[in-house]
Amino acid sequence: MIHAVGRRNLRKWCLPMGLLRVECDERNKIVRTVYVGVTTARDLQKGNSVVRKCLKSHGPYSGITDFSAVTKFNVSGGEMRALARLTPGIPANHLKVIVAPKDVTFGMSRMFQMLTDEARPNLRVVRTKSEAYKLLGATRPRFLELLVSRGKRSKPRPRKAA
Repeated sequence: MIHAVGRRNLRKWCLPMGLLRVECDERNKIVRTVYVGVTTARDLQKGNSVVRKCLKSHGPYSGITDFSAVTKFNVSGGEMRALARLTPGIPANHLKVIVAPKDVTFGMSRMFQMLTDEARPNLRVVRTKSEAYKLLGATRPRFLELLVSRGKRSKPRPRKAA
């Protein structure tokens, strides 16, 4: 979706951007992926890839995917099915919790859970971070930032005159 910028010049356009933050709690052995703003399938693919790379160097951790700060979830059902086929970032024998407080992110996360039940049997979807921490048995979680990545901003192609 493209949003207009500025009142005077409606010809200025930009694509909305999301933010991806990957954090680690060494004590509780949890890696947390936080999505902020507009979230796309590309952001989710990148998050999965970063978590896989992170766990290669840090060892097996449980995981939290946090959609609490998502303002728009631009992921279709087809894209969700494709994401379900990706190699899991969190090993199957570790718990992975998706925090999805809004109805759209909760529904799409439940769809993802159903599509990927065999590859991710320990995946849970909850509404709050406190529920996630409780499921993971986390005591006083303290996350340190490993990566911050802003989505790519690109200019749309000019429209041809009719």
